[in-house]
Amino acid sequence: HAMNLPKLVNDSSFHPFRFALILAAIAIVALLASSSKADEGDRVVHWTTSYQEAVAHAGEQNTPIMLFFSGSDWCPWCKKLTTEVFENEQFAAWCDSRVITVLVDFPRKSQLPPQLANQNNRLLNRYRPHLDGFPTALFIRPDGTVIGKLGYEPQGLLVWINKAQRIVGKLDKTAMVQFPDFR
Repeated sequence: HAMNLPKLVNDSSFHPFRFALILAAIAIVALLASSSKADEGDRVVHWTTSYQEAVAHAGEQNTPIMLFFSGSDWCPWCKKLTTEVFENEQFAAWCDSRVITVLVDFPRKSQLPPQLANQNNRLLNRYRPHLDGFPTALFIRPDGTVIGKLGYEPQGLLVWINKAQRIVGKLDKTAMVQFPDFR
């Protein structure tokens, strides 16, 4: 049963001006949200879940790998590290040409594809002696040798990047020139 247009216009509770104002406000909010997302999205970290791909790229580029051991859907510190550091444009800029980032996730509320779950379990077993829990970012050479690790840092983004730079800096000759603050 369709609503009669003249009846709707004559309805005392219908205010076309208010309705138009609300629609305009919604449109402005949507536009602002999409433009700020575009600005933030200029630089993002390119995560892979494939350890084999990461090893191949790291070997070609002689770049360390950062394995991020996470419980993405249950670990509060993993979520904080992700939002405070990994989703930040400065971290993405630091990652460029410095590390290959690999997400090694162990979700509880969702199920990973069997092949990915098996790979992550093998990585967990291989690197267990170096893990203090979740979250742990383990920095390794392309041959799998551990060069350092970091967890959540309450001091925030720049402290985290600074510590990460000290770990990978031995292998990274350009970092001190491009990021003089991270010594």
